Amino acid sequence: MAKFWYEKAAEQGHLNAQFNLGLIYQEGEGFETPDYEKARYWYEKAAKQNDQLACFNLGWLYFKGLGLAAPDYEKATFWYEKSAEYFSPQINNL
Repeated sequence: MAKFWYEKAAEQGHLNAQFNLGLIYQEGEGFETPDYEKARYWYEKAAKQNDQLACFNLGWLYFKGLGLAAPDYEKATFWYEKSAEYFSPQINNL
């Protein structure tokens, strides 16, 4: 039931709903198995709105190669670095 409302809100651009849908699909809540492609889709939507945790989780999915043919360390690094930037904007001033 929660997934239904998260999807409605996420489709309207609601950041927290997009992130939470990513979690639902990543963990496979309500499904037999996780759907990493859908998790990545919703995390990317949230990441485009500067969500630090979505960026971190994207990095993890790419690092582990979940839903991919193989790990993608370049994309993992990109998303981990984005996550760090959003977590601590002061790091850019060093």
